[in-house]
Amino acid sequence: RGAPGGRPGGGVTAEQVREAMELFIRQRSSVDAHLYDDTLGALRRLRSLGVGTGVLTNGNADLPMASPLLAAEVDFSLNAGSCGARKPSIVPFIAAANASRTTPSRIMYVGDSYGADVLGAKNCGMSAAMLLRGDAEAPEG
Repeated sequence: RGAPGGRPGGGVTAEQVREAMELFIRQRSSVDAHLYDDTLGALRRLRSLGVGTGVLTNGNADLPMASPLLAAEVDFSLNAGSCGARKPSIVPFIAAANASRTTPSRIMYVGDSYGADVLGAKNCGMSAAMLLRGDAEAPEG
């Protein structure tokens, strides 16, 4: 038995699917309303000191489209899809170093996941720090 309208997918067009996916990604990626109060100020301060800043996420965030406040405060943003691999693989960290136009040894990577962020950055040759917020606890060791 065929789908309504005689089209695969229940009569949904490719354009409707594209629009729905764009909406999903925009909503899923929207982080501006969820930023900590000190995030934008900290990024502005770092940049005023000449420190480059960027975002590297395992998500599918398209920062310029979905999070304009954050995107305005960083020099680059990369996601797992654009890098072809997820953290803790060194592939996205190398991509971040390339985007920042420097070597991994000159980068301090700050993340909120010990396994994906801290270990991944260190395995790539970066310095790394884990940002603990709320009731998060530092990993043992």
